[in-house]
Amino acid sequence: MLPSWSLLNHDQNMTVIAKTSEAKCGWVFRISERIQTELDEFENVIVRFKAGAINEGQFRIIRVPAGVYEQRENGTYMLRVRFPAGGATAAHLRRLGEVAAKFGNGLVHTTTRQEFQIHRVLLDDIIPALRWLAEAGLSTKGGGGAWTPFIKPLVMRQFPVVSVCCFVSTQGSGGRRA
Repeated sequence: MLPSWSLLNHDQNMTVIAKTSEAKCGWVFRISERIQTELDEFENVIVRFKAGAINEGQFRIIRVPAGVYEQRENGTYMLRVRFPAGGATAAHLRRLGEVAAKFGNGLVHTTTRQEFQIHRVLLDDIIPALRWLAEAGLSTKGGGGAWTPFIKPLVMRQFPVVSVCCFVSTQGSGGRRA
């Protein structure tokens, strides 16, 4: 049996624990214990934005570090879901597909940043989608920002395809905005 170990990310937003006794595949994600409080705070920011109490620039400063990006299609957003060290369980991927089907356009887009993106999420659906992700131990927090300079060239040399679009079946799940 392998010993238990943990890796705390640099921004301390999410801890990845690998314990063979906790998961058959060896990966268990643990997000911040404050996630529900943080989602409540972010929900209040969205309410203030919708009411005009803060402008788009002020909203952007808060939402981008939360892994929420505005898309070219007005009123839609992209959620960048973090998978530290590139590890994921079948349950994580299942929930990712469920969130994409229910709140996005039914597609999951992978990135070379070891993250997944859910596109075309409406402003009113951001918090419910983030809560669904949190229930499965997933988060978008810290999914924003630039590349770590030494990783980009290494990734680009090893993987000539920058991104791949994964199709998630929405049949019978009420998928929308195809």
